[in-house]
Amino acid sequence: MSGDAGPPPVIACVKARPAGAPSCGGAGSRAVLEALRAEAARRGLPLRIEEVQCLGRCQQGPTLRILAGAFFTGMTPGRVGEVCDALAAQVFPAAGRHRPTPPPGHP
Repeated sequence: MSGDAGPPPVIACVKARPAGAPSCGGAGSRAVLEALRAEAARRGLPLRIEEVQCLGRCQQGPTLRILAGAFFTGMTPGRVGEVCDALAAQVFPAAGRHRPTPPPGHP
């Protein structure tokens, strides 16, 4: 693998389902992507986003995934720093694990 391959892609579900059906698009994935792009630019991080129509986590969306790494579920614009931190450190949680919003008072 060469060093100029670029950053691993952030896979982002943008699917919008009919009203009343859970979906990442319906839960605000576009706003999350705007915030992610802005935060990556602010930090000077290279960013590659691949938009997809489903990551199979409709009930937990918006959902992002760093290729071959963990799903970041329940994302909000305020949480995109978690993804940027993982990209900057090049440390990606194990595949299949979820990183939902923690309950108040828990790390």
